[in-house]
Amino acid sequence: MNKERFTGFSDAIIAIEVTILILEIEPPEQATLAAVLKQAGSFAAFTASFLLIMATWYFHHNIINAAQRVTFPVYLANTLWIFVMSLFPLATAWVGRYPLAFWPECLFILVTLVWMGAYSLLVYSLGAANPEQRHEFYALGNSRPNVLWRFGIVIVVLLILPWWPIAGILGQILLGVASAVSTLRNNNRHQNINKSRLIAFTDGIIAIIVTLLVLQLAVPAGIHIHDLLTQSVKFAAYAISFLFIMIVWYNHHDLFNGSGKITTIVYWDNVLWLLFLSFFPYVTAFVGESPDKRLAE
Repeated sequence: MNKERFTGFSDAIIAIEVTILILEIEPPEQATLAAVLKQAGSFAAFTASFLLIMATWYFHHNIINAAQRVTFPVYLANTLWIFVMSLFPLATAWVGRYPLAFWPECLFILVTLVWMGAYSLLVYSLGAANPEQRHEFYALGNSRPNVLWRFGIVIVVLLILPWWPIAGILGQILLGVASAVSTLRNNNRHQNINKSRLIAFTDGIIAIIVTLLVLQLAVPAGIHIHDLLTQSVKFAAYAISFLFIMIVWYNHHDLFNGSGKITTIVYWDNVLWLLFLSFFPYVTAFVGESPDKRLAE
């Protein structure tokens, strides 16, 4: 298969899935700090899923970048991995809404467990398609110590979940942070990242974020101009957020255009930047719906 098209297609789907995680966090009805803090579970679940997906994208980048051949079985394994990943928005939204309930937490962890299994299958498929690189794939994206501690965290969380449901979110946060830290080990922190792929992936995420901003604008309830003007604050919030993101994209473009190699450290700086940027649809909707509240202003 054409490896460039394969990675581009995969990255496009991943960019969509990691970005729409924020859509299920709706602005609170009351524009108060207390109302926002009540959504802490949703923010924690979103952040955990975001970091875990981005950490796994890093390993996915490594193994696909090194592969000489991408075969149909690899495509099928990658499809399974992406399919399970597509359940993250549902699981993240459910556990964020009910962070102390058993079944939402259970689904959250089970999706993660199956997803990790699908990724291991992908690495195995790449090894079968490129037998001379089998050990390289395991070292880059699925080494035995990494597999053991990741699955170990998930299994421990599943065991204590019936007695302590919040362990689901906490375990997911631990898994995401630990996965990120594992990429920054001394032998990885200066590893080169495929610059063109990272730029395309980043641009895809930003493009989706800036497009999601418009979803806060509703069709007017009537046919007169004043029905449209009732959303003037929403239009203003949308325009400001849109312009801000376009400005920071321009700066990001200049920064990366003038950079040399992209290391793992730079990658995680970029991830954190995208994480904060991904909150803009939520913040924009919050401000647009609460023009007369001090917190929103």
